[in-house]
Amino acid sequence: CIFMSHLFDAMQEKLPIRKDPERPAWVFPRDYGITHKRRNDLLSSKLVHLCELACGRTVNHGVVQDEMVSVPFEKDGDLIQFELTVDFMINSAKALPAYAYPQMVEITKDIELPDISPLNCTITLTKENIYEIRDIFPIDKRITEDQILGRTLLKAFAVAAGNAKQRFGLDVKILPEPITLQCVHTDGRLFHFAVLQLNTLDLDGTEGIKNIFWSLPRIALFDSCTYEKGVPTLTGYNDEVFKRLLAFYSNGLKL
Repeated sequence: CIFMSHLFDAMQEKLPIRKDPERPAWVFPRDYGITHKRRNDLLSSKLVHLCELACGRTVNHGVVQDEMVSVPFEKDGDLIQFELTVDFMINSAKALPAYAYPQMVEITKDIELPDISPLNCTITLTKENIYEIRDIFPIDKRITEDQILGRTLLKAFAVAAGNAKQRFGLDVKILPEPITLQCVHTDGRLFHFAVLQLNTLDLDGTEGIKNIFWSLPRIALFDSCTYEKGVPTLTGYNDEVFKRLLAFYSNGLKL
């Protein structure tokens, strides 16, 4: 499935213009190939298909692609709205079990959150005049490692919060039961696996129970997948990525 998504797909589109910082006036020939989005979509769908084959087609899972999630909430008097696209989401008829026991959730009350004062936690958000507050839950710039991991957390929180409001009401604060969400973030080669347990939407202050986020370091599916002297070549394949993905897919199933 790596060759099919990275090399063999027949769709050829214009790729982003290449730039050389040391030679800004140099114009590279226009590149055509498989776009990042199509490559990631193809790889994700094929990996999920392999998981489906491994677990059996009787698994009651549904797949949602390219749908919007919009979730508003208040934080210390600021009205914040997250709007993002869920690229690939797998739904199950049965909710995932909570990772943390109630006793562990209670212990989070004693955890002190990092103090970033005098900075505000919303300093990187853009202030806009939003005239439509809405809840929606659907059935190539260089960034840092921390930003990538933060994006995983942000998307996981937005989807879990949207699901919580759908299940428990738009004004819910302390959830009657936790919502567990597994998240995989990938650029087509590197995979980031994380789990979020949403316990509360009461985000004011630093007191009370906290939400819990588990994260593993990013791991590479392969080192390179290119044509070498006209021959498609894959180097450094790592089967641990598929093992983790299969573990996520089969979590909660009685096989």
